[in-house]
Amino acid sequence: MSILTELELRDGPALMLFTGSYPVQYSHLTYMQLLTIPKMAETQWTYYYETSEWVPVFHWAACNKVCIDNLFDHIEVCDVLMQREETWITPKGYPRNYNSLIPGEAN
Repeated sequence: MSILTELELRDGPALMLFTGSYPVQYSHLTYMQLLTIPKMAETQWTYYYETSEWVPVFHWAACNKVCIDNLFDHIEVCDVLMQREETWITPKGYPRNYNSLIPGEAN
């Protein structure tokens, strides 16, 4: 996870897992909270590209020896605005409140 501490990025990195290329939902955490997850600091990520909004996109590196399931939780949520189900990946032990994304709903 040296991408968080050693690289000069123009925006927060998008972390993607190859299991369907789902983004890791971690905007509700600080970088320090993310790094407190056991073994997270040891993970490797491969740079893919930078979006037009300057967001650098990284994918889970194949060389990782850490099991993804020990670092991330997978949950199914129903996106009421888009009227579809989708998979959210959040850092282990840090669930994201889906209601905070729905206009007018409490956190």
